[in-house]
Amino acid sequence: MVEKLTVIDSHTAGEATRVVLAGLPDLGSGDAASRCERFIAQHDHLRQAIVREPRGHEAMVGALLLDPEGSSACAQAIFFNNAGALGMCGHGTIGVVETLRHLGRIEEGENLIETPAGDVPFTLHADGEVSFRNVPSYRYRGAVEVETRNHGTVTGDIAFGGNWFFLCPAGGIPIEGGRIPELLEAATPSSRQRSPATAGRRSITSSCMPRVIPPISAPSSSVQACSGTVPPAERE
Repeated sequence: MVEKLTVIDSHTAGEATRVVLAGLPDLGSGDAASRCERFIAQHDHLRQAIVREPRGHEAMVGALLLDPEGSSACAQAIFFNNAGALGMCGHGTIGVVETLRHLGRIEEGENLIETPAGDVPFTLHADGEVSFRNVPSYRYRGAVEVETRNHGTVTGDIAFGGNWFFLCPAGGIPIEGGRIPELLEAATPSSRQRSPATAGRRSITSSCMPRVIPPISAPSSSVQACSGTVPPAERE
């Protein structure tokens, strides 16, 4: 029985990451995806205790800091939140790197973290900033229709960038701070739809995380996007 966990809390521009250093049950050897599956299957009560109230909160991400499988990485990180496991987390990666620096386990320069979604190279800069290169991202399916409970049919794209996302227009709801409850209510039904991208393959997460997109009014030169490579059998 786990009696005590040792953690370090960090934040990345206000986004919380709780890095678990010690006290975990043995997750065995293997890559991050295999260990993540064991953690969720056998010890999901710990995930809930680490990031949910009363010790955590809805916006907190947890990260298990483990020894890497390969010699080229400085650590292995398994990310999760209040809902389940995550293949990858951007602000969580920065939090893990800063925690490693705080512990004296890494120095300035380039290094690598193993995650369930794949290896993530990063750079710890001299001024303390952290930059990283995420796993390849791509659109898996376009114009996918999802039936929601209260908002009819929603059309969006299924995309991958370390986790599965369902990208859809806001449906006429202004993306403003005061409308967050309404936006969350509109997005939640689609997040419970199982992604067809996970059918018949190994995947850490089996549902898409919804992201609402405001209308793009800026010049195309100022619009940023991620691109990646899709295996030939999975291209549209």
